[in-house]
Amino acid sequence: MNIMSEKDNMDPEVLSLLKELGATDRSDTRKKLAEISKVREYIFDLPSYFSSGWLSLDEQELIIRGVCYLEYGNGRVPPDACNFQFGSTTVIPKLLEHFKKGAELDRTDDLTNWLLTQRANTYIPFGKEVPFGINTLEDYYTYEEKRKEKQRQKLEHDQEISRVAKKRRAEISRQHVERSLLNKLRRKHD
Repeated sequence: MNIMSEKDNMDPEVLSLLKELGATDRSDTRKKLAEISKVREYIFDLPSYFSSGWLSLDEQELIIRGVCYLEYGNGRVPPDACNFQFGSTTVIPKLLEHFKKGAELDRTDDLTNWLLTQRANTYIPFGKEVPFGINTLEDYYTYEEKRKEKQRQKLEHDQEISRVAKKRRAEISRQHVERSLLNKLRRKHD
């Protein structure tokens, strides 16, 4: 699809409302978005629209924030919120990747930290589950290091169990062969 068709496929009202929501987190803006038919399809089309280059970094940031505010779920829903739950299909990781291409590292880190504190979807901002207690990139990197260390320890443990089981099976097999030979010898002598 060419750039012009991407622009033509995006509803300007959806973009405007997402930017407004990103700036204000107003429930009436959220409700207006919920009333637009095909709003989910427009949201799923945002990554290709971001890649078209039609939006400034400020607009991209507001839209990312707006989508995050829209994705209330997991029991963290304000009483007046419309309930949009994208779960693992959230577009925010893709939007954040496009944002990172043009933004300074500090700005990207600030937005990522904001997403970690404001999210109601454990797949925001990285596209993989991150517990809600992780509220900063520093927390995330510490969490990932610990998670990887636990995986490494589990792998080592599983390998040790496998080695012990293999050794035990070999011992049982050896004992079985010995018993079989002894039984054959006994039968011969009987």
